[in-house]
Amino acid sequence: MKKASFIISIILALTLKYADAQKNLSRNVIIFANGDTLNSPQILSNKMLTNQDEIVYIDRNSTKQKLTACQIREYYLDNEYFHSVMIKSENICRLITYEVGGYISFGLSYASNGDMNFYVKKNDEVDALEKYKYNLKSFFSSYLEDFDQFYSNYRVKISYDFKTLAEMISAYNAYKYPEKYVFETVKNKEKGRIVVIASVGMANTKLSGYLQDNLNGVSYSLGMDFESRYSRYFAIHLPVTYNWTSGKATNMSLHLSSINFEPYLTFRPIPNKSISFEFGAGFGMMYSMNSYLDCSQLIQSDQNKVLLNKLSVGPNFSFIANLDKKFKAQLMFVQYKAHLANIKMSSPEDTSAKASINNFRLMISYSF
Repeated sequence: MKKASFIISIILALTLKYADAQKNLSRNVIIFANGDTLNSPQILSNKMLTNQDEIVYIDRNSTKQKLTACQIREYYLDNEYFHSVMIKSENICRLITYEVGGYISFGLSYASNGDMNFYVKKNDEVDALEKYKYNLKSFFSSYLEDFDQFYSNYRVKISYDFKTLAEMISAYNAYKYPEKYVFETVKNKEKGRIVVIASVGMANTKLSGYLQDNLNGVSYSLGMDFESRYSRYFAIHLPVTYNWTSGKATNMSLHLSSINFEPYLTFRPIPNKSISFEFGAGFGMMYSMNSYLDCSQLIQSDQNKVLLNKLSVGPNFSFIANLDKKFKAQLMFVQYKAHLANIKMSSPEDTSAKASINNFRLMISYSF
């Protein structure tokens, strides 16, 4: 009995010691260019602090330390493993993580703004793809002697985005050496981004019911959008804007200020030019803050202002031109069905009215 208790005690002690060691184990490691290793550092992983050019970490004195890409051989951060690579054609170091390995390896780096840049490696030589982003087929035709044959047989997609390039290179490796490599699909790694948006547009408000008229005017908006790309084809947008809209007719005018939440989904065909296009559709909500119909010029009206209801809903449609990584131009159509409060008249008739607000906006956006 004593022997059994002794064995159990040893097992328990070893188990607790192992568990405690596991608790203190960090996967973060920095290996310096000279070969020295720093285990379990606190690496700051904000995109502005950990990117293709440098990393920032906290040393034992709780001080921030910066290391450039040329000062590092490699580092581990959570589940990603980055190598310092010299891009000879540009004479610059980059911190790259490889997502596809094989005869041709495919890697990526993160710029300080969160954008991804892509690379290929063959025979330990690394080439950056960004300068070929609109001419990738020609690049691979010269880079790989049998690429044209591979392309004619499989007609793979070629586009400067993570999923397309990773799967194309994986397919090529499997084609080149089918006994060594198997084609693998990858998950999209595009990240969400914050976008500043502003627009100017033309608004038409059609009144129906007791009042029937068309009011035409201008609209303005300013706000923020959160864009999240779920695949090479689709993205979801969650814009929130402050809007001013006006409209005039012979005897009436509309004054509309509102907070709009207008989410929409976009479809982007695979881009192969410097300007790519997207098509979007969604459904929005308009919260009126100080919105009213000025009917003081109507002889039969006993009031000067008629308020719009607080909440209105309606569809939206977009056509988007991506001018570069940062700027977009967008033509957006939104429509809201609003109700007006009953108009005080001397007549006992039903004086309710509805407003159909149609707005064409030309929108410019800038993403961070």
